[in-house]
Amino acid sequence: MKLKSSFSPLSLNIFSKGFTLIELVIIIVIVAILAAFAALSYDRFNNAITLNSTADRIAADFKYAQDLAMTSGLRTRINTTAAGYTVNFFNCPATASPAANQLGENFAMTLGTGYSLAPAAARYFTSKGEMVSDCVTPPTQAPTNFVLTGPSGTRTISVIGSGKISVN
Repeated sequence: MKLKSSFSPLSLNIFSKGFTLIELVIIIVIVAILAAFAALSYDRFNNAITLNSTADRIAADFKYAQDLAMTSGLRTRINTTAAGYTVNFFNCPATASPAANQLGENFAMTLGTGYSLAPAAARYFTSKGEMVSDCVTPPTQAPTNFVLTGPSGTRTISVIGSGKISVN
């Protein structure tokens, strides 16, 4: 005995094939909301990575300035501003003007848009790698903190008078 199937391609309702327009719009809205959250999270992540890498770069440049002072026997000056900093060799007699004692600029860094560095000041590394605030003051163990501010927060670059450099 042969079974007869009751299925016929013509018996399907034409409206049951696929999705309605409302269902498609709902799916598109959900995907758009998820994409917006992902984009915001990526932007925050990217800003945090940029802040961290900029702080690490500043610390590395300060370490380089310290190494220059130790290997050359001359003081190096780090002159920070809100927009960046310069590092140069510096002859440091107590009575001469700072401009007359600059021995050439080694390098400068300009921070990106939305980033600032404080305080705006000149600091010096001695030939022993110690950080001092001017040409005559002896080094102390008190840290000098440079605060980098960016869109995703702040990082502090600390230089202890003895020369240890860290990023917090």
